[in-house]
Amino acid sequence: MKRILYFLIIVVGLSACTDGFDELNKDPNRPITASMPSIMLSAQRTITHTLLDDNNIWVAMTWVQYHGRLGYTEQVFDYDWNIDAIYNNETYVLNNLEKLRKQAIEKKHLNYEAIAMIMEAWIFANWTDMNGDIPYSEALRGEEERLLYPKYDSQESIYKNLVLKLKEAAGKIDLNPGVADVDGESDIYGQGDMLKWKKFANSLRARLYLRMSEVDNATAKAGLEEIFGDEDTYPVMEGNEDNVGVKFYSDASPNRVTFVQQTRENNNIRTVGSTVVDLLCENNDPRRTIFLNPTENSVDSVAEGIWTEYEYTGAPAAVPNPMASFDRKKVSTVGDAIALDWYRPIDVMTYSEVMFIKAEAASKGYSVGESAEAAYEAGIEASMKKWGVIDEGAISNYMAGAFATFDVSKAKEQILTQRYLDQFHQALNTFAMLRRGGFPHLDFVSIGFSIENGYPDRLPYSHNQRGGNPNFSSVEPQLTNNLWGNVWWASETEVVTSPAYVAPVKYKFSE
Repeated sequence: MKRILYFLIIVVGLSACTDGFDELNKDPNRPITASMPSIMLSAQRTITHTLLDDNNIWVAMTWVQYHGRLGYTEQVFDYDWNIDAIYNNETYVLNNLEKLRKQAIEKKHLNYEAIAMIMEAWIFANWTDMNGDIPYSEALRGEEERLLYPKYDSQESIYKNLVLKLKEAAGKIDLNPGVADVDGESDIYGQGDMLKWKKFANSLRARLYLRMSEVDNATAKAGLEEIFGDEDTYPVMEGNEDNVGVKFYSDASPNRVTFVQQTRENNNIRTVGSTVVDLLCENNDPRRTIFLNPTENSVDSVAEGIWTEYEYTGAPAAVPNPMASFDRKKVSTVGDAIALDWYRPIDVMTYSEVMFIKAEAASKGYSVGESAEAAYEAGIEASMKKWGVIDEGAISNYMAGAFATFDVSKAKEQILTQRYLDQFHQALNTFAMLRRGGFPHLDFVSIGFSIENGYPDRLPYSHNQRGGNPNFSSVEPQLTNNLWGNVWWASETEVVTSPAYVAPVKYKFSE
């Protein structure tokens, strides 16, 4: 009996001692779940270096001809790049943002919930703009529902849902101070300014509606007129101070494009494409000395007193044969004002883009509260100031010139060409704009299988997408070489390109 009694006492004692054991042994310095600010910051940092960093989207940068090529390649639209990393990071960040959204709902924090929704919409929009049909309606359900292979949705259905999500997210935002504050130091996109996030959501919604305009004019018209017709309810960016751009605060997290552009001796130097150089130099654009460096040969020759003028010339989109090549010292590189600025913000969306969106909408006959000409001119002025042009006289002279003066008969080409310049280095946004709008005119691209197929319709699906999801078979028949097969919003548009090679022009300026 005594043994049994002792045993019972021990068991009861152990039970009493372990009551609350799990709570007492939680290490406050090792939380089981990440905080909402830390999830947000991690997501923003990762997706910035995935979708906005020049090193990751280098191929897209050459396709839109912001940069050029120094030598021959058998296929101008090569895609020997790390597309799996982009896909993997997109899905990783989207899953983390979904955790943030659910955590915010649990904690009844509307502003973190709204930020998660806006970020998700922006990433999904970039993803479908790159590829076309992608997993969407069944995506982000793997953790709870063990849904490993989500179906591929049509780009049309994705776009029509994204604009609703953005409207819903903007409507959730609480602007009352102290009620649902967001940690500004952990928010490198909006710095905790929820009015900026609200304006970003509505402005991004306007971008998506304009993308839809070539194939669903009625929906695009209704959406853009709703946004621009009631800016009290749907505020959009109203000046450069509203720009959403990733800010870099320290040497530990600089703008990584500078790593490959700090010196002209770097073999990975970023040459500027002849399309950009021609648009800037032919039209005496004040942004020329910001976007471009003169050729290294001309800088050295002027310094030695051999030449009196600096030379600017672009690298072509492609060269016609294996014997043709360009010396990097004889082409213009990205201007030091951009390339050597370690803390230059990377634009996500800007006021100037909003004005160009409004201008094009007005040119289509939509009622957006402003004429196409007025919005177009406001877009140019905002772009100049965003890029650092401070000479008002230079801006006025440029806008009064034949190239920039608004001409209603070629409104679309003018608006898209100015937007193209304004979005310098926004490769993915510009790639979508080109395929949707067809302008500006691009230089020679006919090499290899692009001769038969023309300008690509999409960036390639990653290897992990093609081999990892059996549902990919539903979209594979639409593709040619994984680059062609019209995306929904560009199905009626062809990019205007030159049919034959023309050697880049050399421009000379005294300053």
